[in-house]
Amino acid sequence: HNNFLEQMASTGLLGMLALILFVFFWAKEMLARKDLVGLVSFSFIVYFVTSGMVQYTFGDGEHVFVIMFIYALGQVVPNLRTKDFCE
Repeated sequence: HNNFLEQMASTGLLGMLALILFVFFWAKEMLARKDLVGLVSFSFIVYFVTSGMVQYTFGDGEHVFVIMFIYALGQVVPNLRTKDFCE
């Protein structure tokens, strides 16, 4: 079992394509960030893809919660304002 084959067995070719595109665009987006959050998220994506080759992690609720939590953290854009909030 692995993530990609299990996704194809469960949802068909379109589901596997959606998973591949999700991972590809997530990785592309994190590499474009050029900050610590992007690098940490990209290393998590590499871990997710490589570990997903030998175990189906995307279907377990606990794993999906952590994966989506890391994804959500990667979407946070820091506020780079130069003025204080009170001004």
